Amino acid sequence: TYFLTTDGSSGRTIFGTGFVGNGQGNCIVTSDLLNSYEVNDARKPYTITTYFSNVEGANVYIVYKYRGIATSANNSEDNIYLLRYADVLLMLAEALNEINQGPTIEAYDAVDLVRKRSNIAVLSRSLNYDSFKLVVLQERRVEFAFENQRWFDLKRFNKAVEILTPKNIPFKAINYLYPVPKREVDINPAKITQNPGY
Repeated sequence: TYFLTTDGSSGRTIFGTGFVGNGQGNCIVTSDLLNSYEVNDARKPYTITTYFSNVEGANVYIVYKYRGIATSANNSEDNIYLLRYADVLLMLAEALNEINQGPTIEAYDAVDLVRKRSNIAVLSRSLNYDSFKLVVLQERRVEFAFENQRWFDLKRFNKAVEILTPKNIPFKAINYLYPVPKREVDINPAKITQNPGY
């Protein structure tokens, strides 16, 4: 089992193997994410909770999703999510919207299955291709918060520059692609060209 944890002395995020720790409130939730949930969304209290921090001297919001019963040394029996049915439904909705250049009844129904489980209203059936795509991106954000999906969603939806730049996160259009290794460009008889910007 692979997991991300935090070195308590330095606050550095490190990568390790073994049990998933029960957590110590080191991952602070942004107000942007906190406010992205619709009113009465049942996912919010199972994803985010408050925690009193002596360092900040006030209540802060932290990740609640992975909290479980500690078995030993702060280890939890909770499983790490790899693939969930909600992910399959939202992938289906996204794919149908792309194939048909607009949402189908099946695409609406797939998103609504996720939303109804979360105690929020079903979608309006008047969305076009672009507005439905944004709805799916938003639904993925709140459904898969802290499940390591957001970065890949932003890249796939071509929204990384638009969303990250105002947050002072250095991401440019060339960062969507890695550079092709120079050695491959030099030796390939098909004359591979370098990706733009490198």
